[in-house]
Amino acid sequence: SAKAIRSAVSLTCWMTAPLLVGVVARWLRDGTADRLIDRQRAHAAGRQAIAASLFAEDNARADPHGLHLWLTLPPRWSAEAFRLEAARRGVLIADDAAFAVDPGMCPNAVRLSLGHEPQEHRLRRGLETLSTLLRDQPAASALVL
Repeated sequence: SAKAIRSAVSLTCWMTAPLLVGVVARWLRDGTADRLIDRQRAHAAGRQAIAASLFAEDNARADPHGLHLWLTLPPRWSAEAFRLEAARRGVLIADDAAFAVDPGMCPNAVRLSLGHEPQEHRLRRGLETLSTLLRDQPAASALVL
C-alpha cells in the first residue's frame, strides 16, 4: 500500500548516512575532494581532446571538462537514422529526441557519452566510426525515417 511504501521510505531515506557525511567532510578538509575533481577534469579533457581531433569544431559542442558531446548532423542525416546506423556499426549513442521536452524542437543532433567506455582505445575506435559515418551518405533505407 502507499502508506507502507511511504513509511519504508521515511525510515530508510530521511537523512544522509552519517558515515558518508563524515567521509565527505574529511575529503573536503584534507584536499582529497579537490584532487578527485582535478583528476576527473583531466580525464574528461583528455577524452574531449580525442573527440575534437575527429570532429569539426562547428559540428561538436561540449564543455571542455564535460563527459558528453553534442554532435550536430548535416541535413542529409536525421538523428534517428544516424543513431540506428551507428548501432548497426556497433556504436551506441542517443539521438536528440531522447532529451527533448518538445519533440518538434529537436536540433538534429546526437549526444555522445565520452565517459561511459572505460577503455580509451575503444572510445577512440567508436568515435572514429562515428566520424566516418558523419561523412557517409545515409543508406536508402534510412531516408524513409
